[in-house]
Amino acid sequence: MLQVESINGKVPFILENGEITIAIDKDSINKSKISGTYNNDEFVKFNEELTKIQKSIIDFQKKNTQAMNTAQQTKDTAVINKLMKEFTKIQQAVGVEYKKKCTNYAETHPKSFTSALIIQGMTNDPTIDMKKVEALYAGLEESLKTTKAGKAIKAKFDQAKMPTMGTTPPAAGNTK
Repeated sequence: MLQVESINGKVPFILENGEITIAIDKDSINKSKISGTYNNDEFVKFNEELTKIQKSIIDFQKKNTQAMNTAQQTKDTAVINKLMKEFTKIQQAVGVEYKKKCTNYAETHPKSFTSALIIQGMTNDPTIDMKKVEALYAGLEESLKTTKAGKAIKAKFDQAKMPTMGTTPPAAGNTK
């Protein structure tokens, strides 16, 4: 993360060998432009795709904020419930699309550090198919497995395979 004095917020980028160009937008730091290396270019493209997916949530919020505020002030539970139901439906659809986009990216970009970050995030999702995550990790370029994210993924796999407190370890043999 790059933080600029007197500007709120931080700019995420991938520190790697090469010439990285960062153009800071001091009025809206999240509109800053990063480019110059493979991983930063991929990171930017991937985040732009995620922004497109999340647009329906932002549009819904912009369109309905005033109606929700009015409904809350007047305690109009019918309107509140209707808006919340619509919002939940949009959130669920976005969540499904988000997971598809992440999985597809990690499958098709085994050389991208962004894939390692995606897979690391997947290891924290209790609903994810860990066999699928392990397959994605196995497909990563070897150099990515030695990064901080790569090591964190491997540690999660190792931790998941360890017996937990209160469970009986596998029998080592027949003891009398």
